[in-house]
Amino acid sequence: MRNEDYDLEYIIENYNESIFVTDHTGKVIYANPAASKILDIPLDRMIGYTVTELINQGYYDNSPVLKVIETKEEVIGVLNTRTGKQLIVSSRPFFNNKGELTMVLSSSIEKSILHKFISILEFERSEKNKYLEEVHHLRGIYFDDGEVVAQSSLMKKVILEASNVATTDSTVILYGESGTGKDVIAKYIHRLSKRKDAAFISVNCAAIPENLMESELFGYEKGAFTGADKKGKHGLFEIADKGTLFLDEIAELPLYLQPKLLRVIESGEVRRIGATVDKKVDVRLIAATNKNLKQMVENNLFREDLFYRINVIPISIPPLRDRPEDILVLAQKFLDELNTKYKTNKFFGPQISDSLRKYHWPGNVRELKNIVERLFITSPGLEMKGYDNVIIPHEGRLTDEGDLQLSTDLSVIENSMSPNADNNGKLKEFIAEAEKYYIEKVIDECNGSISEAANKLGIHRSVLYRKRKSYGK
Repeated sequence: MRNEDYDLEYIIENYNESIFVTDHTGKVIYANPAASKILDIPLDRMIGYTVTELINQGYYDNSPVLKVIETKEEVIGVLNTRTGKQLIVSSRPFFNNKGELTMVLSSSIEKSILHKFISILEFERSEKNKYLEEVHHLRGIYFDDGEVVAQSSLMKKVILEASNVATTDSTVILYGESGTGKDVIAKYIHRLSKRKDAAFISVNCAAIPENLMESELFGYEKGAFTGADKKGKHGLFEIADKGTLFLDEIAELPLYLQPKLLRVIESGEVRRIGATVDKKVDVRLIAATNKNLKQMVENNLFREDLFYRINVIPISIPPLRDRPEDILVLAQKFLDELNTKYKTNKFFGPQISDSLRKYHWPGNVRELKNIVERLFITSPGLEMKGYDNVIIPHEGRLTDEGDLQLSTDLSVIENSMSPNADNNGKLKEFIAEAEKYYIEKVIDECNGSISEAANKLGIHRSVLYRKRKSYGK
C-alpha cells in the first residue's frame, strides 16, 4: 500500500497544472493527466510521440520544446490548441554532468487564467506607492502602542528575540502553526528595524500560481515572453528595495526557483526574466512556514543550501494552547478593535472568560479573533436597561468545532454572569455585580481617573464614589 502523502508520482498525477516531459530529441516521455486534458490529447496518443508529430497531427500549432532543444535555454511562449485554447508554456532544459541535454520539462496554464491573475496583481501594484504605504498599516491586531500584546512568558520571549534581531539585517525565519501570528511578528521586526520607513512587502508563496511566481518575485524585461507587458515589470525584490520582503509559506516555493532565490540572497543582485544584467537590491528577508523545513530537506522537497541560508535566526511562535495567559488579553484586544470600528462599548461578562481559557484553539489566534467577532455580532446581550452592551456567556463551553452555544435564558445569564451568585441568586444581586464589573472596567479604561470615568458613565463624580464605597472600593 503506497503512502499517498509522500508519493511524488501521485502528487504530480493529481496536480492541476500540466506537466509535460520530453527527451533530448523532443519525444514525449511523460505527461500527467492535466496535460492530456488541457491539450485535449489522450495520453496514449501523446507519450512516445515527438512534439513535431503532434504539431503535424494538428493538436497544437507550435512547441517551445523545439526552441529549447535548439538554444539549450529556458523558453516561455504561447501555443494554440486545436480546441481554441491559448496556453502560456514554460519549458526548461535539464543536462547531465557532461553538459549534454537530457530532457525538457514543460508546464502550462491557460492564457485566460494567467491574465486574470496578472490583472489582479497589476491592479494591486498599479502605483508603487501603494506598496510603500503598507508600512503605515503595521498596527495590526496584536499591536498596542507599537508593542505586541502578550502576557505569557513564552510570547514575551518571542518578542524579546524579535526585538533583538530587528536592529540587524540578518535573515529571520519564523516557525509556527497556521494562525499563530507569524505575519504579525514579521511586521513587528520591520517596525523596529532601521528600514521602518521603507516598504514592507508580504508575499504568500502558496497563493501565487507557480507560472507567475518567477515574474512576480524577479520581474521581467519588455518582450521577455509572448503576452508580457511591453514596458516590462518590476519584481517584488525591486519594489522592496531598502525595505523588508516577507516570504510567507516559503515551503511552497517551487524547487526550480529556490536556486534563484538563493543567488539573490547571497549576492544581493536580481536578474529579471529576459534580462542580461543584474540589478543590485538591498532587501531584508523574513521567511515563515508552518512546516518542518529540515524534514523537507531530508525528503528532497526543499534545497539544503537554501535552508541553511534562510535559517540564520529561527524564531518559533508557540500555539495559543501553550500560552493560555494570552487568550483573554488578545480577546480583549479584538473586542476593543470591534468597539472602535462600530462605535460601541460592548464588554465580556465575567465568566465568559472560563470557556475561552478552556478551549484548545486548534486555529490559534486567527480562530480566537473570529470567535470574538462572532460573539460581538451574535450575542443578544441583556434585555434590561443599561446592560445591553454585555456580551453574555454561553451555556457550557466552546465545542470541538469552535461553535458557541449562546444563551438567551436570563436565569442562565444570571448564574454565569455573577462570580458570587448561586442557583438561588436574586436579579438584584446580579445587577449589582454587573454594575460593579462595568464601573471598574470603565475606570480602568480611563487609567484610574474618577472624573473621566464618571463623565463616561453619565453620572456625577460623587455618585461614582458612593457606588464604589458600597462594594468596598
